Amino acid sequence: GEDLNRQWQSPSAELHPTIYHGKSLLQYLRATGRTPLVFCDYHGHSRKKNVFMYGCSIKETVWQTSSCDLHEDLGYR
Repeated sequence: GEDLNRQWQSPSAELHPTIYHGKSLLQYLRATGRTPLVFCDYHGHSRKKNVFMYGCSIKETVWQTSSCDLHEDLGYR
């Protein structure tokens, strides 16, 4: 009965196993140097209807460091 989209920051292995293990897999792949180029999360949304797409900010992803000098184009949003 929870919105799993809101659990990414600190998922519980017991309460949010799909989020917890999905995030763990991405962290493991990064640690072993096999970072995926694309991660697609297909699912329903609690408030959006029909077809929609969300994208992550390149500067805000877990793959970038805080010292990143990347300038992103806001037009892609």
